[in-house]
Amino acid sequence: MTTNTILITGAAGFIGYHLCQNLLASGKTVIGIDNLNNYYDVGLKQTRLEQLTSQSNFWFFQLDIADRSKINELFTTYKPNVVVNLAATSSKILDFAVSIQRMQKLRLFSDS
Repeated sequence: MTTNTILITGAAGFIGYHLCQNLLASGKTVIGIDNLNNYYDVGLKQTRLEQLTSQSNFWFFQLDIADRSKINELFTTYKPNVVVNLAATSSKILDFAVSIQRMQKLRLFSDS
């Protein structure tokens, strides 16, 4: 199996960006996905993407991996051989959401 087309989720993040750079340097075709959330500096993410998109063997799509129809369309069109999932949300954000849910169950917090 050849691994010439690789899809990287979280491509604008620290690890995703560096992985994309290394794969591109080795001649791979890379499809990058990132939703560009604002958990940390979106400008930094955009700067990274500018460097990646300047290379002819890199394609970027701003989308959320939870959007099934867009993901299916991307797979149908580009047919990646390998997928590396680096998309993530901060555990702090998840902890906050779980805390809110617990407070709602205890009736300590209402979203209405």
